[in-house]
Amino acid sequence: RDERPAEISFRLPEGVRPDEIPGELSFESRPEGIVVCRSRAAVADLHRITGWALDRGIELDSLEVHRPTLEDMYLELTAGTEGEAE
Repeated sequence: RDERPAEISFRLPEGVRPDEIPGELSFESRPEGIVVCRSRAAVADLHRITGWALDRGIELDSLEVHRPTLEDMYLELTAGTEGEAE
């Protein structure tokens, strides 16, 4: 679980494009203006993102950091085995 990346997600305000986010981070765009960054160094990457937003006066609505839970890991590991026991 500790080796799985965390997800940092937030909604970009109108007029701000995902390619304006600091270049060393890669983001995936989702519906409704949400962007998600998978991070193995969540605190450092969150610092970069919030620093970038503060420097530009940007509010990051719906800002969340999600680390995988043990349940997430269990579901991921067993997802392919449901039909195998039959």
